[in-house]
Amino acid sequence: MLSQMQRWSQLPEKVKYNDIVESVFEIEENIELAKSLGFKVPNKLNLGGIQPFTAKDPFNYMIKQPYCAFVEESKTYRKKTSIESFHNYFSDFNKHMAYVAGGNLEEQMEITDAGEVGQSQRLFNELTLNMRFMKNKLQESNEMLEQRVNERTEDLKESYYKIDFYKDLLAHDMGNILHNIKTSLQLLEMWKDDPTKSDKRAEVIELIKTQVERGSSLITNVRKLSEIEKGEIILKSVDAKKMIETAIEQAQLRFSNKALEIKREMSKETYNAKGAVLLPDAFENILINGILHNGSKKIQLWVNLSKIQENGKSFIKIEFKDNGYGIIDERKKVIFERSYKKDRSTGGMGIGLSLVKKIIEDYDGRVGIEDRVKGDHTKGSNFIILLEEAK
Repeated sequence: MLSQMQRWSQLPEKVKYNDIVESVFEIEENIELAKSLGFKVPNKLNLGGIQPFTAKDPFNYMIKQPYCAFVEESKTYRKKTSIESFHNYFSDFNKHMAYVAGGNLEEQMEITDAGEVGQSQRLFNELTLNMRFMKNKLQESNEMLEQRVNERTEDLKESYYKIDFYKDLLAHDMGNILHNIKTSLQLLEMWKDDPTKSDKRAEVIELIKTQVERGSSLITNVRKLSEIEKGEIILKSVDAKKMIETAIEQAQLRFSNKALEIKREMSKETYNAKGAVLLPDAFENILINGILHNGSKKIQLWVNLSKIQENGKSFIKIEFKDNGYGIIDERKKVIFERSYKKDRSTGGMGIGLSLVKKIIEDYDGRVGIEDRVKGDHTKGSNFIILLEEAK
């Protein structure tokens, strides 16, 4: 048995059924169904002058009668949707639904009818619009969630690096310092009753003092590095010359037992730079680096202060030179990189210089290193800091 729609689709082309009503029913059996579908069926049917059919098969009747309709009242007709429109609609609907099922929510149906077909097409379009809106919202939520997960992951990684970093400080740097002190004490114990070792004992005592200073510097720098990461940087105009003098005084006081000479080369003019309260700590760390890593009998440091122009900007240039061991070119590239994520083989010096870099860069400045004597790193180092001049 063919369905009603299939049989309608087989109507000969000569039949004019553009105005055929949405459904044609056997009068006696389908009045209630017509009502349930929303038609207002009058008690007395008027079929537009066409004789009502009584056959069991309305399909044959439709071939003989081009069109028929339920009417609400005389001269008042319900909008008609043609069978052809239904046929085209279902075909078009299936095509669009296939695209939607494939994930294309941009699909929109063309409104081709003023009746129920047109209403269905509008509903389809509204549905795809709503689905697209929900998809976009869901995508935004997913992106936001992914961003938060990534941020949290980075925070966890950073925390892991910090834990590993401080563990390394205890196991490596402080371990080396304590080992050196222990070895020195063992030598003192061995030589305590030997009068010929008095000079050696004095050297060992100086070595112990140096190791204690290294340990003290390490602890201080770790604490300050932690404080820097927590605080908010507010730049202001600072007197660079005054801060250098403060750093020099602290270094001389700390190493008063050493043969230490610090020379200054700076004019009497004012040197105001953009910075903050931790600038003396950066300067002091460079001075301490030049003192601790120095095998000369007389430790010499030079501090030069000047002004330069670079790319149309005025900078305060500060140079810290020493006559220490110096740094080979390969080490110059990574000397400031002692951090949570970098190589941890730099020893105590590395944390001090990474603190310097952190402070200077937070103050929108730059720090670098050269040989004090160009081409000969064994003559010592020259640490150069550039800070923007404050007007």
